[in-house]
Amino acid sequence: MQRIAGVRKDLLVEAHGSFATASCVECSEKHTHEFVREKVFVDELPHCTKCQKGLVKPDIVFFGEALPQRFHMYVLNTIVFPSTLQFLVPSV
Repeated sequence: MQRIAGVRKDLLVEAHGSFATASCVECSEKHTHEFVREKVFVDELPHCTKCQKGLVKPDIVFFGEALPQRFHMYVLNTIVFPSTLQFLVPSV
């Protein structure tokens, strides 16, 4: 929702990742979400085009996986005001 609303990427911290990008689980090569979508919609597994052996998964956090490093970098420096749902984020 934040991406669609136009929030700049450098201001966006996606705690549970995003379907907007995907990476190989073996070599971490980045792939587009279109690449994954094309494979899935024809019932194929998305294999990495670089290493040829790893599967490509969306850059989302599954149960039991660690949250992204970017989340931990910013969560301790962010103050949330619950009554107004406003965030005070230090300048980057």
